[in-house]
Amino acid sequence: PYKGQTAWFYDSTIDQTYAMDLDSSIRPSDGYSFSTFSYLDDDGLGLGYYSLFDTNSVSLGNRAFSFTVEDGFIDLGSLVVGGLNDAGWKLLADAIYSTGTGAIIGDGLLTDMTNTGSQVAYILTPHTVPVPSAIWLFGSGLVGLFGMSRRKSTA
Repeated sequence: PYKGQTAWFYDSTIDQTYAMDLDSSIRPSDGYSFSTFSYLDDDGLGLGYYSLFDTNSVSLGNRAFSFTVEDGFIDLGSLVVGGLNDAGWKLLADAIYSTGTGAIIGDGLLTDMTNTGSQVAYILTPHTVPVPSAIWLFGSGLVGLFGMSRRKSTA
């Protein structure tokens, strides 16, 4: 019987192959699984989607993932701050592109959508330190360095 397809990532620098499967992406009744890459950049970031199943082998639809050797396989829905439901999403179905700033573009279903054929686009942006906090932190570090250098010069 047909067992689907699994995306693989081979890292030639360490001679290791990684399968893009989670336990929840393998249908318990027959071992079927499906994953595919939609995007792979020069730095080794892979984006794509996999099929998700519950313990009764019921399909829960496709889910977007990212993969790097450093971070491993990550379901992108788990990165949404506050959770998918609080953000108004039922699921992130695919990841198709990453910008130079680390944002990921893909498509998915909003909580009020029932037709998987009418998915909408999303942009998942990396969680960063707010600029005012970063400036304050940088400034306080400079003040500390200035104080230390001044203390050494007066000693």
